[in-house]
Amino acid sequence: MATTVDLGKVRPVWKGTWSGSTAYEVHDMVKHGVNSYICTTGHTSSGTFSNDSANWDDLAVGADIPSQTGNSGKVLKTDGSTLSWGDGVPSQTGNAGKVLKTDGTSLSWGESIPDQTNAANHTLISDGTNGVWYDNKAVTTLWSGSATTNATVGLSDSVVNYKILYFEFSSWHNILGIPVGVFNNNTYGHSSDGHMLMAYDTHHCYVRYVNNTQIYITSGNGDGVQTIWGQK
Repeated sequence: MATTVDLGKVRPVWKGTWSGSTAYEVHDMVKHGVNSYICTTGHTSSGTFSNDSANWDDLAVGADIPSQTGNSGKVLKTDGSTLSWGDGVPSQTGNAGKVLKTDGTSLSWGESIPDQTNAANHTLISDGTNGVWYDNKAVTTLWSGSATTNATVGLSDSVVNYKILYFEFSSWHNILGIPVGVFNNNTYGHSSDGHMLMAYDTHHCYVRYVNNTQIYITSGNGDGVQTIWGQK
């Protein structure tokens, strides 16, 4: 004699949007709002889904996507509760090698760190527009010669391109640094004597600002300046 066994549903059945006063069986699946559910207990639904929620398990939890109108190129973001459209990545055209930055509101492309080749132990500084590597130990020879006295010497570069000038006194090889802002100052740099580098008995040496590329050197007893450096 044949025996019939009711196995129930052997696979889930999609029932579409949930509705009230409807008979649901275990493994029926429905959509309600932005979520999908699977039935865990057979029942006939009441008038509201919330009254029957104990008969359902979450299958997929969704979220409402805000209107896309007027939001071309934007990206979907969340504040942890609500979705909204935010600014996307700005155009990459012409921005090779740049980095993405924010002003707290919008994204934009900014300058990246410049190439580090040959920049070991340098300091990254800004020229007001771009970042540049600066060797704070390097000095540039602006003039070099014999022990010059009572003469004007021409420099290879303008003093305004440097922060400090260094003068080497020929007799004792003393080196004195003078800030450029002081050296070319109208009050201190243009006097008849200028800046004293060395004074010892009859040995003395002064340097005086003439213009941004010329310095007058005066001394006593034949001792003068033999090298001038600039440091940026």
